[in-house]
Amino acid sequence: MRNKIKLMVVMTGWMITTASFGSTMVTFEDAIKRGLISYQVSTDYAANRSMELEINNNSNNPVNVQLEAGRIFYATQDIQPYVVTRPSIIALAPHAQDEVMIYARCGNSSAKSPMHDTRFGRTSMGPQLLVQALTDLNNLRINNNSLAQQVVWHYTNGHSLNSIIVYSDNEKELLKRICDNENAEFPWYQKHYAPSQTGNDLDFSNVPTLIQGDMQVVLTKPTNVQVKLYNSEGKSVKTISAFLNQPAGQCTIPLNINLSDIATGDYKIVIENDAGVKIDERSIAV
Repeated sequence: MRNKIKLMVVMTGWMITTASFGSTMVTFEDAIKRGLISYQVSTDYAANRSMELEINNNSNNPVNVQLEAGRIFYATQDIQPYVVTRPSIIALAPHAQDEVMIYARCGNSSAKSPMHDTRFGRTSMGPQLLVQALTDLNNLRINNNSLAQQVVWHYTNGHSLNSIIVYSDNEKELLKRICDNENAEFPWYQKHYAPSQTGNDLDFSNVPTLIQGDMQVVLTKPTNVQVKLYNSEGKSVKTISAFLNQPAGQCTIPLNINLSDIATGDYKIVIENDAGVKIDERSIAV
């Protein structure tokens, strides 16, 4: 018997499919342990390589299964696993089967994204900080797949906080919460990466292209300002920009650093006056 999806709504961060009231509510983990369900995970190419979950109710009773954000489904090959980014409640009639499209991103930036023939095996919950970050993402009503992917790779592969690109107030609040949970400072710059040559946003290019940010400095007198990049050996690499006739007082220096001709490594952004005297400096990693 196949019970097709008829309704999908989002409520308090949960995706609910044909809710079955009066049914037993269980977590995905508990449902597996109790033998209530069996499942298969595959990739639907027609839906932009989305995760498809085929789930079976093995019991004689209706059941509502909670699929948690942060649950990881591991591929049996050397392929990225799926990480569920939006929680769902899947309602199943007795001995029913559903095929459900799941909001998920990939969880290993060093591997390839899932293919149509990728097979998936075991499942487990991700680390608590990942689960909390995805919970906050949903509670803040953020619908940004690229941001969700950056958050996932931050936890699964150690990508820096600077690689989490935020624009809106809600997105900035998410990054603030992530920083608070990790006792980390809010990043003062953002590092952008090139799209993957595969054309698939589930693949990571590992090619940094741009650093953007603002530096706040105080000028004691009117002056011209230069922004220079120095390498770890203290040698000047390039002059990034110059600002003429800056007035005394608080000054915001915008940074847009093209990384196409800059080697990987640690650098310092140094702001100097027209006499070559250092006003301020910040560290960046390329």
